Amino acid sequence: MKLADYRRPVLAVLAVSALALTGCGEEDTTAEVVGPVATATATGTSTAEGGMSATSTATPTATDAAAATDSASADADPVAGAAGAATAIATAEAAVENGRAVQLDREAEGESWIVGVASGQTRHEITVSADGEEVLEQGEEIALTDDKIAELDRATVTLTEAVETAFGEVEGTLARAGDLGEINGLLTWVVQINETGTGEVLDVGINAEDGTVTGVGS
Repeated sequence: MKLADYRRPVLAVLAVSALALTGCGEEDTTAEVVGPVATATATGTSTAEGGMSATSTATPTATDAAAATDSASADADPVAGAAGAATAIATAEAAVENGRAVQLDREAEGESWIVGVASGQTRHEITVSADGEEVLEQGEEIALTDDKIAELDRATVTLTEAVETAFGEVEGTLARAGDLGEINGLLTWVVQINETGTGEVLDVGINAEDGTVTGVGS
């Protein structure tokens, strides 16, 4: 055999070996990607092929904060708030000639309002729909005492104004308002509010002659 013929297969083997080594070298030099992968909206640990792990940490967003605020606000029923109470009072007063609201109660199930409306020497019991827009019933009539008429004549602050002032002090839903009378020498409206968050019923005293808050307590 000639030397040239012997070297051909040897060179072929060397070439194949070189290619194999080259392939191994490329695989060994492939860079691994190691490190945290951060996301803005998720928290957790994920594992990719080859055992690589990535941990992400969430950051609260403005949307998250708004959702929390909406959730907290959902506790308060606007129909049973200051605006709903004012609507119910106005509807009841309109049903009685020269009527003036002196008492307001929200039924336990929230299905209606009961409004005491004074006119002359008589107090009328008016049932108003839950949204305050419609008179459902005109109930009994009760004679007012001379002392009560005198107190109403002294009160320059209306029941509606007293309720609005009370809701400026306590956030929640109305339970009862009225009970005009002397407290610590001051003619006072008492507004009871179911406080949002605690559910506690708080009494807010409103001076019936100048509209100032006289006290808040349970």
